[in-house]
Amino acid sequence: MNRKLFAPSADRNKYPILEVLKKYLKVDDKKQSLSCLEVSSGSGQHVVFFGSNFSYVNFQPSELTDENVESIQEYVTEAQLPNISPPLKLDILNPI
Repeated sequence: MNRKLFAPSADRNKYPILEVLKKYLKVDDKKQSLSCLEVSSGSGQHVVFFGSNFSYVNFQPSELTDENVESIQEYVTEAQLPNISPPLKLDILNPI
């Protein structure tokens, strides 16, 4: 069963966000890599889009609800990008 969620707003704003990220997610040496924890990844649309645009960034998506974690996992599995880790269930308001 496909559990991918789709947020029209995420689809609309991915390019403007990409342009901002290009200013900050830079490396001097293409052999370098960066790591990025995406807090509240939503449906998973953004992490896959940004992962495909920044191959030198290792993305760790996270989300609070099981429904969104499952959706993110569907996007990640479908995309098969080596720089995106499986999503974490993360509640930033609850200390470990």
